[in-house]
Amino acid sequence: MDKKWEIVFDYLMHLIRENKVGAGEVLPSQNMLKTKFKYSEQPIRMAFNKLIELKIVKAVNGKGYVVQDKIKNNLLFSFRELFPNSTNTYYDLKEILITEELSKKTNFYVGSKVVHFKCLRKNKTLKKSFFIKKVWFQKTYAMI
Repeated sequence: MDKKWEIVFDYLMHLIRENKVGAGEVLPSQNMLKTKFKYSEQPIRMAFNKLIELKIVKAVNGKGYVVQDKIKNNLLFSFRELFPNSTNTYYDLKEILITEELSKKTNFYVGSKVVHFKCLRKNKTLKKSFFIKKVWFQKTYAMI
């Protein structure tokens, strides 16, 4: 089960990723989020502190939490923003055990269980594939 602050963090990141709150705009207030989620101040503050730590937002006195420009925080929210006329196809999803060789490539500990998949990016207009990536992540995160 997600921690309360993570739920709030994910909600705020969703607002930013989906451009519901753009660069220079103010995120919902702590009071609004307390009412929406029925949480105390602590998890709300923790979510905002994580956004500040990641340089996604900046606290502005008397205003609230302002979303930073994506160039300033060096965060690419979506591959879609670079290639809007393309789609992802995911395949080869499997659980694997990290070997010594994979540990060197991925920095996961030898013997840890991870989920692995491949992603193929295709341009809808040209009908050509132009990007393949391999992804590994710890199994505990895959289940969230």
